[in-house]
Amino acid sequence: MKRRERTTCILILIMVLVLLAGCLGSFWGVRTVPKGHYEAMVRAAEQMESCMAELKAERLRRGIPIDEETDRFSTGLLGTDFTAITTTLGNLEAKRTSCQPDMAALVCDLYVRAGVQAGDRVAICSTGSFPALNLAALCAAEALGAEPVMIVSIGASTYGANIPAFTAPEMLYHLYEAGLVATAPAGVTLGGDNDLGLNMGAVFFPDEAGALQAALDRMEKAGIVVTQIPDRQANLRWRESLYGDVSCFVSVGGHNMALGDHGEGYALGQGLIQRRVTDGEDYLMGHYLALGVPCVGLLNVKQLCAEYGLPFDPTALEKVGQSHLYYEKAYPRAPLLIALALTALLLAACWRIHRRGPGPDPIPTKGDDTMNKALAEQFLTRYEEAATRREKALALYNAMVVSMPKEEFPAFLGDASDAFLAFIKTMQNEDADVSTAVAYEKDAPCKRYLNTLYKKLKAL
Repeated sequence: MKRRERTTCILILIMVLVLLAGCLGSFWGVRTVPKGHYEAMVRAAEQMESCMAELKAERLRRGIPIDEETDRFSTGLLGTDFTAITTTLGNLEAKRTSCQPDMAALVCDLYVRAGVQAGDRVAICSTGSFPALNLAALCAAEALGAEPVMIVSIGASTYGANIPAFTAPEMLYHLYEAGLVATAPAGVTLGGDNDLGLNMGAVFFPDEAGALQAALDRMEKAGIVVTQIPDRQANLRWRESLYGDVSCFVSVGGHNMALGDHGEGYALGQGLIQRRVTDGEDYLMGHYLALGVPCVGLLNVKQLCAEYGLPFDPTALEKVGQSHLYYEKAYPRAPLLIALALTALLLAACWRIHRRGPGPDPIPTKGDDTMNKALAEQFLTRYEEAATRREKALALYNAMVVSMPKEEFPAFLGDASDAFLAFIKTMQNEDADVSTAVAYEKDAPCKRYLNTLYKKLKAL
């Protein structure tokens, strides 16, 4: 291997080691730091905490007891198994898990990942199945300075907001009137099948109809308008017109207007959803995904907790801001930047080595009495291809070395022997008489002499 190639290999090895050291330095220096939107996440969770406390107090004021066995943390947000406004079965553990104030911090984090900024409109389609997640979606948007536009339904699954005396829309209106949230619901519907409550308990059991009607009468008296639109497409267009131009769509619970009459949206996943949908005009999530609007799905609480790091059905609640949900790993950039800078210098060194071209050819070690015509021919060919007089002279000298003993050089070189050999010695030894060689190289007859010498060697 030539010296230039060997040097290049060494430099490449050093570059690999330097880059590896930079990567390891960044990895070893990793530390846990608050997320960039930590303060917004804390605001969202604290606001949700305040809202939960107020709703619990209002529930007790209305004389609705709290089942401490079901509602482990006594939040007042959990319902019961079956009522007049119950639509479907729900999972108690999931409902209980949703009552963590950190859920608002999680939704805030999802909004940030979706690109939501202050002033953006966030469309929220919610049911009464997860009243705590309704709060999380609302508080997270307000914590970021966004404008939430929520349409909420009365119907709820078991253990959700399914107590007719205190429905999900009434909870949100109460918080608005109490000044704990800045936004009241933009619309209220019955929810359930076809958004007309066709699968509510009041429909199947006539003795429950009175409880539903009492809730509707109470809301009408409070000025809460319950919209009922039998035609599905008309209902979707009504919702889209209320939402307007939005930056994010949120589905809370399993509303069929949001996820499809046949559950098409269930397969899209949970949390932040940004995939493209080509045929989704029959449900809101598909509609917005087709427009390129990011969506947030809040239904499968167990999956949400697994993917985003919250405990499922915890036995104790963590204090706001302390969960690892609020933190992220930060890798120091300095080691990697230094490694990249050193690598750039090494690459520049490699480039300079190759730009310089091949150095002086090694002098083959041959016996004085040995003639290697094949090797001599190679040097003569190199003479023909050389671009400078130095390269040409060195090629001829090497051809002489393999063609004759060194003591024959003076006779073979003739009168120019001293100047030629001094020229060669200068390239091999910096301590030689440089002035003699330089003068020889610039001498006009030098070119003619080298050509004559080439012809003599060619004739051997």
